[in-house]
Amino acid sequence: MRRAGGDRGFALLVVLWTLVPMALLFAMLAAAARSDAQLTANLRSAAELEAVADGAIYTVLFDLFQRGEASRDSPPVLARLSGAEVAVKVTNQSGLVNPNIASPDLLAALLVRLGGEPGQAFRTAGAIADWRTPGRKAGRSGAKAAQYRAAGLGYGPPGAPFESVGELGDVLGMTPALLAALAPHLTLYSDSDPDPALADPVVRAALRDLGIVARPGQASATGVAAITAQAQRADGAHARRRAIVRVGSPVDRRGWRVLMWETPHDG
Repeated sequence: MRRAGGDRGFALLVVLWTLVPMALLFAMLAAAARSDAQLTANLRSAAELEAVADGAIYTVLFDLFQRGEASRDSPPVLARLSGAEVAVKVTNQSGLVNPNIASPDLLAALLVRLGGEPGQAFRTAGAIADWRTPGRKAGRSGAKAAQYRAAGLGYGPPGAPFESVGELGDVLGMTPALLAALAPHLTLYSDSDPDPALADPVVRAALRDLGIVARPGQASATGVAAITAQAQRADGAHARRRAIVRVGSPVDRRGWRVLMWETPHDG
């Protein structure tokens, strides 16, 4: 009889050894399912909030710009859409400097206004111009591949336009501190020199150093603007969207064209 009981006990252990891993497996599957469901809900919420932010941006396009008020920066406008609080801000880009088209003299003047030593500012401005310009020969006080190699760098200018403001950090002579000071005054979307009437005080001073000043009534509602919308719900879920828009485009009967949509992650 003791032997039969021992067999039953051993069989029970075998069953337990089988059930325990299965229970653990089921628990892991249930946890994974809950995690996937939460992830799906989060993604859906983010997509909904991005759509709300995009809708707010289009509302500004149809309202603010059509009333001819796009020539100046606007303070944030608050509204409620689809159960979310939305803050929308318009920033005109026409007063900013485009490093892809600005002259070395303007870039140097801007760098000096930001605290750069004139000689170094002139060299860095030349290097910025050489970065975007095809060819192997360095321009006036500029830098091409040979100068980068001499500085111990394993790369050189691509001879192509900057694809982001952050790319200027790779330019010979540019420091992180200088780029941080320079970036707020730059844009890649304007197609002309900055409008002095729309420029911030630093850019306006740099233009004035070159003899370029605003004329009365010079600013208009045409140009390039950034529209940023932040949508947030009471539960803390939020989304941020930005559109870069050309206003007064002669190739679009609507009077505006979206150049780029992005989901910014900066403050």
